Amino acid sequence: MVVERLKKWRRDDPLIRPRRCPRLPPDRGREKYVVILLDKRDGQAYHFSYLVPIKRTGLKGGRRMRKAASFWAALLLGGTAMAADFSGAWKLNVDRSTGKFGDITSYILTLKQTGPNAYRTTTDIVDKSGKRERHEIDRVYDGQERPPIVDGKPAQGTNICVLTDTGDRKITMKRDGKVYEVLVSSISDGGKTLTNRITTDKGQFVLVFEKQ
Repeated sequence: MVVERLKKWRRDDPLIRPRRCPRLPPDRGREKYVVILLDKRDGQAYHFSYLVPIKRTGLKGGRRMRKAASFWAALLLGGTAMAADFSGAWKLNVDRSTGKFGDITSYILTLKQTGPNAYRTTTDIVDKSGKRERHEIDRVYDGQERPPIVDGKPAQGTNICVLTDTGDRKITMKRDGKVYEVLVSSISDGGKTLTNRITTDKGQFVLVFEKQ
């Protein structure tokens, strides 16, 4: 879906749209326009300016303005939403991670993008006795506070999920209105490593997963 948006940007695009395009005083025979784009995933605004010759203003100038807005929207989408690919299966590397893992012998994390801002996280954990535990969590990364869907049912707590400007996934977890955990997930090593940095009231720890 993101690729299709890059091919043809629309004014009603649900992710990014121009808020306003004010025209500034002429500058050496050219008129300056400022395009303000709003990223609806996290509410961030991005400002760009460009010059249009005065003789090309009016209808044609308006077309040039819309084309420029389209260009910046595509550029912004390409630099954020497509900056990291979290999809696929990832295996926990205990030696590279910090924290206590108890009797866990295998931890596979599978991520699947289910929409422009939505991901499904599947965890498969095996302990030393051979017991397997599997869970599925669906989250929407639009900055809105809502319960995640765990194994098909809404969880008791709520999450605020966003895709950051650097392409990371950030999940703020709340219970009874209070934040109890923040998870920031990033991709590195050319897409081969996924790192989850988790902060709680008990401290910080890191889980490092390798692409399978």
